[in-house]
Amino acid sequence: ISAAVTYLSEIGALECNDVASPTTPLAPLLNTLGVDLPIARMMVLGCVLGVGAESIIMAASLCLPHDVFHLPHPTFSPSIPDYLHAMAKVQYYKHAYSHGLASDPLTALIVYSAYLRMTERTAAALEASSVGPAGASAKKKLKMQQHDWCRDRALMPRTLERLHMVVKEVARKLSLHSDGSLPTFEEIRERLTQPSYVLELTRDEDRLFLLRAVLLGAFHSNLLRGTYSARGKTEEDDRTLIIRQPPEAI
Repeated sequence: ISAAVTYLSEIGALECNDVASPTTPLAPLLNTLGVDLPIARMMVLGCVLGVGAESIIMAASLCLPHDVFHLPHPTFSPSIPDYLHAMAKVQYYKHAYSHGLASDPLTALIVYSAYLRMTERTAAALEASSVGPAGASAKKKLKMQQHDWCRDRALMPRTLERLHMVVKEVARKLSLHSDGSLPTFEEIRERLTQPSYVLELTRDEDRLFLLRAVLLGAFHSNLLRGTYSARGKTEEDDRTLIIRQPPEAI
């Protein structure tokens, strides 16, 4: 009990390190999200720091039981050369999607951005071709095209579909506590489907620093303390956030 109270106090769910301490306004939000506390804390920290859309997706990717990439298993591979070939394909696309960021959550974010753009293209094609009796067969064909797109890139289609569902659900739950400042799923989708999104993200050192800080602060509360106000960039801002420089390997 003592360890649990200390942990809840460290992540900001209790006002002080005491079993009789009242909860903070953050506690109901962490409870509502229905995910592990560090992951819920990651989402909240991201929204506070102005990187809510990215933090929600990174946190959602950590909720999944499987990686977004299809990792082969030697037991189920026809032969060792086949296994090595499949593993080399996975490593190639992991490197391509990571853009040198050396972070699985950030790589999942970039993969999800590409997945959203692809599904928007296929949805537009489906809308144009689903009129009349051929609608059902066209929908099935486009679903197969989406799966083929994933498999060609060593991605797990069902994992990405699950990620998509988790992001939508988490964004919906966050909106229940929002005054309009937290990102909705529609805003997240619009942001990530911009053609220049990935290029802008990988070149924005400040945003990458904040995302790395969110990753560290979610699981190591002693690295990220204080409060932050994103109302503007004037001297009137209430900024007392302390972020220790995270290592580049995160």
